Amino acid sequence: MKAAPHIDYKALYEQALKDISARDTMITLLQKNITESIKQQQRLGQVLRQQNDLIHEKDQHIAVQNTLVALQQKTISGQDQKIAQQLKVINDQNTLINSQQQQLGENSSKLSSLVMIKHELKTLKKMIFGRRSEKFYASTDKPEPAKVGQQLILDIEFDTVATCSITDAKLIPAHIRHTKKVTDKMPHPGRHDFPAGLREEIITIDAPDKPQGARLLRVEEQKQLACTQLEFFIKVIRRLVYMAEAEEPGTFKQLIAPLPPHPIAKCKADISVLVTLVIDKYLYHLPTYRQQQRFKQYAIDLKYNTLSNWLNRIPDVLEPLYEVLLRELIISGYLMMDETTYRVLDNEKQKGKKSHIGYLWGCANPIQGIVAFNYQRGRSKKDVDHILSGYKGYLQTDAYAAYTKYGRQQGVVHLLCMSHARRYFVEARASDLKRSNYVLEHFFAPLYAIEEECRQSLLSFDEIGEKRKRESISILDNLYDWLQLELPKTIPNTPIYKAIAYTLRQFNELRRYTSDGMLQIDNNYMERQIRTVAVGRRNYLFAGSHRGGQRAAIIYSLLGTCKLQGIDPSAWLDDVLRRITIEPKENLAALLPQFWKPMAPKIAVAAPMTG
Repeated sequence: MKAAPHIDYKALYEQALKDISARDTMITLLQKNITESIKQQQRLGQVLRQQNDLIHEKDQHIAVQNTLVALQQKTISGQDQKIAQQLKVINDQNTLINSQQQQLGENSSKLSSLVMIKHELKTLKKMIFGRRSEKFYASTDKPEPAKVGQQLILDIEFDTVATCSITDAKLIPAHIRHTKKVTDKMPHPGRHDFPAGLREEIITIDAPDKPQGARLLRVEEQKQLACTQLEFFIKVIRRLVYMAEAEEPGTFKQLIAPLPPHPIAKCKADISVLVTLVIDKYLYHLPTYRQQQRFKQYAIDLKYNTLSNWLNRIPDVLEPLYEVLLRELIISGYLMMDETTYRVLDNEKQKGKKSHIGYLWGCANPIQGIVAFNYQRGRSKKDVDHILSGYKGYLQTDAYAAYTKYGRQQGVVHLLCMSHARRYFVEARASDLKRSNYVLEHFFAPLYAIEEECRQSLLSFDEIGEKRKRESISILDNLYDWLQLELPKTIPNTPIYKAIAYTLRQFNELRRYTSDGMLQIDNNYMERQIRTVAVGRRNYLFAGSHRGGQRAAIIYSLLGTCKLQGIDPSAWLDDVLRRITIEPKENLAALLPQFWKPMAPKIAVAAPMTG
């Protein structure tokens, strides 16, 4: 049997004491932690109570907010209904406004059309019953009453499109006013004398029942201009034919003078007849069929085709001379241009009318006194390209767009016609009398008075330029200020608005004439040359073909230049037709009207002709 193990109770006791002390320390720490935990729990409980109170308050606030939101939602729902109703009303109003605006636009368009129709009606009535001249006469408030037996003036009522109060306008600096003084009538100068060189046919009438022995005291003479009818005669050209020995022995040759030059080979009409046909048609506007009737009065029955053929051959003969004239005009350095319609028959058309409206493009130089026309089928830029392409110098035209391209070429100074701008204001007088008269009286009249004074005083180009700088430029500056001031006050698309807008848009080109004294204020010089074409067009209506249009341009060019040069077209044409077929091409310029000198007919030298 084993002995019981030895137990160290003291060590156990000490260990137990240590354990108890450690437990007590642990218990103390635990009690302390528990105390802190209890305090923390109390604090957390207090925080929870505060949070609960806050949550309760927030719940109450949320409940109140929910109530308010419900009320606001109800209010919003009501507002949405009201907004929907208002939107419907607004849409209806917008639809009505759009309809009213559309109707207002249509009414405005109709009103503008009505205004223009009234303006055109007044213009047409003026063309029928009124003056065609654009000369300005100062208007008066009350017309002068008609005298007894005098026809009443046609009084055309019109609606005023726009009014102008001159007192509200911008004050423009004063400029030179030009007035005309009315003088007493000059005494009648008496009857003018007859032209020199006319032959006199003397008819002596003796006193009836003269007694024997009566003595002659004096002779009473009364001169009257008399004439005979056109005389036609046969011109017989007899050429003497001689027989002479030739250089070779035993042979002979014939000597005969050549026929005088004639532009049309084997033509039975003398040059004098051809000149009469051309002058009567293109200078006095007598159609070919009327000339045919005139010939019949003298028992000369010529076919219409024969007369037409003679008239067509003359321009063909003169065409080389016309080309020289056109070249002289293009290189002159100052070109006025305008165009006019010219109807021709066109057999190339398959449908519609067998006629075509072509155009005669006119060119003129007022310094050299030359004019030329060129026929083209159209009125576009390409139709005048052969004349203006590469041109250098002054180019004066109206504001037609076809000239704008060439006016911008390098070396070209483009100026416009003041008369065209003035014409817009003349036409606007029917709708806006105050503004139109104000412009015409205070600006255009002084400008043209300055030009007339220059012409009457025979000033040189340098003197004209200086006078324009002193007087015209200030008037133009004032005109520009007035136009800018009045444009916003006018109604768009009315005649006065178009007049002001056109003048403002082209103002730089309109005033460019003041840069050189040789330039004209307007393009009227060229328009005067077109009058001949217009009168002829009214008489013979059309040309027979496109080639006929160019033939007319050739004759109008040469005869028009004769008139500008102050020479007799008949004498010039008669002389040139006798010389042009034998004149060298390099000397053709000497036959142009501006260089022409009549040449006495040469005696023909007999030319040998072998028999």
